[in-house]
Amino acid sequence: MKSGLQFFIIIMLGFFITCVAASAQQGETWRVRTTTEMQGMTLPAQTMEQCFPVGSGNTTEVAMMMLRQQNDDCQISNLRQSGNMVSADVKCAIGQNSLEGRMELEMFDDTMRGTMTAKVAGSAMTTKFENTKLGKACVVPASAKVDRVTDDLETCQMSLDMMKEMGKQMGATGLALQASVFLYPLSGPGKREVDCKQHPSFKNFCSELQTLDGFSSMDNYAGMESLPASLEICGLGSETALRAMILSQAEKEGRWNYLLRSGGDEYYSKLVALAKKECSGRSFTNIDDPKYRNLCSNYGTALVNGNRTGALMAAGCMVEVPERNICIGLNR
Repeated sequence: MKSGLQFFIIIMLGFFITCVAASAQQGETWRVRTTTEMQGMTLPAQTMEQCFPVGSGNTTEVAMMMLRQQNDDCQISNLRQSGNMVSADVKCAIGQNSLEGRMELEMFDDTMRGTMTAKVAGSAMTTKFENTKLGKACVVPASAKVDRVTDDLETCQMSLDMMKEMGKQMGATGLALQASVFLYPLSGPGKREVDCKQHPSFKNFCSELQTLDGFSSMDNYAGMESLPASLEICGLGSETALRAMILSQAEKEGRWNYLLRSGGDEYYSKLVALAKKECSGRSFTNIDDPKYRNLCSNYGTALVNGNRTGALMAAGCMVEVPERNICIGLNR
């Protein structure tokens, strides 16, 4: 079952990626730009050029099309127009969840701009969009058939770029956020499901998942429940086997914070014994092996004194997960 955050991400990745399916006819090119704010973050603006039938790029019908990317799953109600101002209520059923909001826009000869405020999965979002006529002639396709491979790759790249920007704003590593792009189909043009495992970045994602930094980035609130599914789609075997390899690597590199958070009882006992041997009764400047200075200065006292909670908190543990024998929290 997807978490609220993951569900929110998936909805936002595809909600405004649209195309027009109409009879083949002369068209005109419009630039479509959307920006979205959610959960205190501003997502990167999404800009694309689309071919609309001549005279339709600033019409109510196009505005409704943009908001009804899910087509049959969305309903528009209370549609009202006064002069160049249009407003409507929007409700989309998506699985067991729903998006409900209100759209307001104003239309001019060469532009259409508006705002939609909505709630989805219990979170608020505000999306601003603007259509601008570019004046270039184009041909509206007879159907939604396009170069599917190129078009799907562009959809995936747009989504991956959005995840990268979200990671920066959240102060989080990008791997756990990328997982949402590869694990769940995105909504592409023509209400088509897009599988991003065809994107070149997928191989990089699977390779990074086998590194200490990549694997550890999944052991937190954003990625924990995505980890088993990510290992499955990458064909990397069981979480237990890969975690054992990663823990061994962390031990060799002296990544004490990760060992405390994700090593469970076995590694905690090892670190207590190691702290008593290398840290007990010594000052920071008298540590014989530089490898253990970080262990002794940050965790040594708590480990030697049997203060398990203190040691875990110092390592960035926020919540223990007993059934998995790990902590989740900050990657320090």
